[in-house]
Amino acid sequence: MRLAYLILSHKLANQVARLVAALTDRDDSFFIHVDKRAEPHTHRTLLDRLGDLPNLHIVPARACYWGSFGIVDATIAGIQALTESGVQFDRLMLLSGQDYPIKPRRYIKAFLERQGEQQFIESFALTQPNKWSEHTGPYRDLNRILHWHVNFRSRFLHVPIRRSLPGRMRPYGGSQWWCLTRACIEYVHHFIQRNPKVIDHFKRAFIADELFFQTIVSNSPFADRVTGSTLTYEDWDTPAPPHPAILDRTYIATLAGSHKLFARKFDETRNVDVLDAIDALLLRPHGAAAAISPRTPAATTAAASL
Repeated sequence: MRLAYLILSHKLANQVARLVAALTDRDDSFFIHVDKRAEPHTHRTLLDRLGDLPNLHIVPARACYWGSFGIVDATIAGIQALTESGVQFDRLMLLSGQDYPIKPRRYIKAFLERQGEQQFIESFALTQPNKWSEHTGPYRDLNRILHWHVNFRSRFLHVPIRRSLPGRMRPYGGSQWWCLTRACIEYVHHFIQRNPKVIDHFKRAFIADELFFQTIVSNSPFADRVTGSTLTYEDWDTPAPPHPAILDRTYIATLAGSHKLFARKFDETRNVDVLDAIDALLLRPHGAAAAISPRTPAATTAAASL
């Protein structure tokens, strides 16, 4: 199982380097995108910490304002860089720079090897009742994708004029983070190259990173392999911002009992001890991780609960 990781980072270069170190394996590759708006030292620090890795690739920078197409553009640039690199891979895992594994490398690879062609992406039809159906304004499900949105940096103007998706595509949405097979990534890459009208449509969508890949994959030949879930634990239920919650040591038991492979968000400037605890308790191959790794149900059943 050869994994490629596409990491979208905005800050915390030392934490990104720690993430890569936790995942580094000779058969795997890392494609890191640093937000074009990041402090100059972010890029320098990453190169100082990781520049000697033979399997490290820096993705051409895009400006990534919240809610804008720039985040999708950065992901597309990462897929393009992976495709052009000639790197051999079986799956591409999309992570943020504030993710961290909560299972050992060997567990992650063994788990994914058992999943066949399953596409780990949350994707729900926006034409059916969903978690965005009760939202208002630009945040409501279909409004995000079928209304016009004009943005300047992180500011948006919502224009409630209805439009249609090109090619009679059905609209889908879900979490930004996913893990897709090589065949699916190749399909997405070719689709993007051949359908500029779809790209143009999503440039006027709201929070396009939660719509773009979901809509492409769920309208593709891979739709029947979509799991509807991600491999990343997040806490969106904590009432106080930020959302999702910044995880600290109080989450260790939750992470230890989770079937997920990764978790976010972490911030070493606020809670570096939680990463130390994960290393000691969850990632050491002969430590507590072995005790909490799920043995039953079988991998395919566990995948359904992710």
